[in-house]
Amino acid sequence: MKQFVLTLKSLRHRQIGLITLLFLVVVAAWLGAALAKRAGGAAETRLSVLALNEVMMLAIYVLPIIAAIVASRVVTTARDGGMDAKLRAIGVSPIRQFGANLAVTIVVTVLVAGFVLALALLASSMFGFSTPSNVVPIALSALLALVGDAVAVSAVHTWAATRFMQQGVTLGLAVVAAIGTSALPFAGLNHFSWILPWGLVSAANPVVGSTGGVVQISAVPLPAGIIAVIISLVWAAVFMLAIKIRKVEQ
Repeated sequence: MKQFVLTLKSLRHRQIGLITLLFLVVVAAWLGAALAKRAGGAAETRLSVLALNEVMMLAIYVLPIIAAIVASRVVTTARDGGMDAKLRAIGVSPIRQFGANLAVTIVVTVLVAGFVLALALLASSMFGFSTPSNVVPIALSALLALVGDAVAVSAVHTWAATRFMQQGVTLGLAVVAAIGTSALPFAGLNHFSWILPWGLVSAANPVVGSTGGVVQISAVPLPAGIIAVIISLVWAAVFMLAIKIRKVEQ
């Protein structure tokens, strides 16, 4: 907790809050325009579950990018501002430093995910979208999938920011991985999304598809969301282990 607080304090002059806010404004504008267009469409498209699906598809791009931006700022600030040296001087291990950086990245990324989901639900209500009786478990499973994806992409991009000095590497990885992952469902390979940090939100999406106005919902939405969270924790552990192994080799 101490390292987490120190990491947050070190970001006071790095405009991370402003960057996140501007990012949210852009995402909110994009999502708002998409839902407004849906509200003016045919009746069979004005469904709250399809609004949730918009969020899940958008999250494939949004979460890796915001995680990469935050992770790069956090790690660079700690490295250039001397925070790493101060923590090492008081006996803080590299794994604990990585854990603090990862925790900050996760918090910001999860908040962005929660904001986008809440915005979609609010917009659905405002536009009068049709809502199924089981919307609560569907929305909960969507939230779990988003949280799982946020944790996984935060882990991989915090590791990348720690491993590579250039901030562009982390952001470039996020963009390329997001584009590649988003193509898997269209290629009939969405099952591979389960093994990718960037693919959990797509793999655990409770909305399977929509044909002729009939929306297909996953038969096990909540278990899928829970599995996504568990897999994300495994990814976090894997990258913490990678940091430990690298430190031992050095």
